[in-house]
Amino acid sequence: MRKKSSKSVPEASAPAGSKTLVIAEKPSVAADLAKVLKVPKATSDYFENDEWVISSSIGHVVRLNDPQDLDEKFKRWTLKDLPILPDDFDGSARPGILKVVISERNNGDRFKLLKKLLGREDIGTVVNACDAGREGELIFHYIYQLAKCRLPVRRLWLASMTNTAITEAFAHLLPESTKAGLLGSAICRSQADWLVGMNGSRYGTIRIGGAKRDVFSVGRVQTPTLMLLVKREFEIRNFVPKTFWKIEGDFGVTQGGYRGAAQVPGVTDRKEAERFYDEAQARQVAEESLKLGVGGVADERKPHRASSTSRPSSARAIAASVSRPRPPSASPRPFTKSTRPSPIRVPTPSICRRTTSRTPRRPCSPWKVRIPPESSPRKRCAPAGSMPPAVASSITRR
Repeated sequence: MRKKSSKSVPEASAPAGSKTLVIAEKPSVAADLAKVLKVPKATSDYFENDEWVISSSIGHVVRLNDPQDLDEKFKRWTLKDLPILPDDFDGSARPGILKVVISERNNGDRFKLLKKLLGREDIGTVVNACDAGREGELIFHYIYQLAKCRLPVRRLWLASMTNTAITEAFAHLLPESTKAGLLGSAICRSQADWLVGMNGSRYGTIRIGGAKRDVFSVGRVQTPTLMLLVKREFEIRNFVPKTFWKIEGDFGVTQGGYRGAAQVPGVTDRKEAERFYDEAQARQVAEESLKLGVGGVADERKPHRASSTSRPSSARAIAASVSRPRPPSASPRPFTKSTRPSPIRVPTPSICRRTTSRTPRRPCSPWKVRIPPESSPRKRCAPAGSMPPAVASSITRR
């Protein structure tokens, strides 16, 4: 039994300019738009009814020309021709600097289809339905320019792909000029990538490639990213373990408790701030923490500016509103930060000797000083007179 084909209004019978062409960035998006607008499938590549023609690109189907496309002399890679600075790279995308992308996944048929649809007499308006972003603007604009189309353009700006969002976006199509700044930045990015990549790759290949002329690819984003990987690899290869001490304490408050770590003054990195590389400094901090007794903790921050209706009338009233202690609550409530001091129980500090490593080590027990393995794995007790009795009572060498 022969399958019935979807019927649509033939191009010849439709009035001139009566239909709107919608170009999405991917076929899946075009299918979603057609489903919401209830447009049947005309062929395997686009949807069509009396009002809409919906098709899509498949990503970037148009790109900038290669240097040899601009001038035959650039076929040979020589230093005397560098840098290559095309005159038409002025922030605009003219058809003379564009070409169709030919690859394993794209043989150029998709651009031919879109160019044919843009040239139909029954198409009166074009809707840019590519992704809402810089690359979406560039993909549509390159297709539009290389096809030498002059039809008016509207922008479909989608925040999500729900049916409601699609219907709302089609009801409020934007003028093309609304995203002119985004399009300008996209063209600038594209041409900057070309200038850095084409000139940098040729220079690197000539200077580094040698007689074999191995191609050394250079890119505006690719090369700095590769440098980050190389730098990290060298850090791993040149890693030298370092011994450090970490001091932790369990703090008890009225409404709960928490574990805190002593930090080295003046160190901004949080991970490094908790590492004491000086043993004497670490032991001094541990000894001083034992002498604190009962102390107070306060969260110091600038008070929020009060509104005109509730603002105190004087500086004294402001100070009183900030520093006035509140009576304790009878019912328990979760621990929260406040500007008033809270009584705390002195923590039991644990001073741990550790070694920097690429892999996390198991946490140390309270009141233990852990020493990295030396030449002999045998345990030996350390003298107890060199530190506080509570700490010295359980020092082991491992």
